[in-house]
Amino acid sequence: LQSEASLRQCTFTIIEPKQYFEFTPAILRTMVQPLHYESISFPITDCFDPTRSTLFHGKAIAIDSAKNSVTVKLNGGDVRRVPYDFCFVCTGSKYAAPIKVNVHPNIRNDVNLADRAQILRDINSTLCDEAC
Repeated sequence: LQSEASLRQCTFTIIEPKQYFEFTPAILRTMVQPLHYESISFPITDCFDPTRSTLFHGKAIAIDSAKNSVTVKLNGGDVRRVPYDFCFVCTGSKYAAPIKVNVHPNIRNDVNLADRAQILRDINSTLCDEAC
């Protein structure tokens, strides 16, 4: 949306628990070729124009359409209300672990790129150990 010429005057607020983007269909390959992970992932901040974006690392837990606001539980546990003019809800997709990390309060939250890459290297090591 940010590259759309008619939206150049708009600012964007992004709510995302992870600090990275990864191209999910390629995850299986990274389990056997861990170095491939670098080509399918990058910091989420690379997706947005920092002069027109605000990024909250957390999870939207409520939308109040009467007050035009979203309640966000930040990764650190704080809760914040974020106002909006227009709200786009993009839910993505859900895969079983380890293909896709599910960010839930009682499950290990691999929200940064280095931890996610290490998990995939560990899976590769386990697969190699079991196959040999």
